[in-house]
Amino acid sequence: LLAYPLPHSVLAGMTTRIQSASTDGATALMTTLGYPLIKQGNVIQVPGAMLEVAEACSGFHKLLSLTAFTLLYSYLFTSSQWKRLILIAAVLPLALLVNILRISGLIAAAAAGGLPALHRAHDMAEYCAIGLAFGLLILLGRVLGCRTMRFSL
Repeated sequence: LLAYPLPHSVLAGMTTRIQSASTDGATALMTTLGYPLIKQGNVIQVPGAMLEVAEACSGFHKLLSLTAFTLLYSYLFTSSQWKRLILIAAVLPLALLVNILRISGLIAAAAAGGLPALHRAHDMAEYCAIGLAFGLLILLGRVLGCRTMRFSL
């Protein structure tokens, strides 16, 4: 089901919403932390650099991979339906949170070192965001009591 290609109209709408929410969240967080920002749509200006939260960096792909992982994890480690539902319901806010943190980190890098620092940090920030998302999901699973597999492999 997750491999089935969604129509472009559905994908574009979902990607745009996640992209906007990620941009708004990162801008709000970094403004609260005292960074001078100007946001226009999905473009964020910091002194010395301009960042665009592009469609590829919207967080949608992170959401899809985290959803697939969550379905597998909840199948392997939970025995009750309500635990599975909690884990699945946590995917969107979790993916959005880590994407906001990733963009915020990139804003901080751009503010500190301009575009060269932003480009150096970009890929590493994505790896950190993916690792954080999976780690937080597993932590939530542990809190819910998902500690042993349903069956041995």
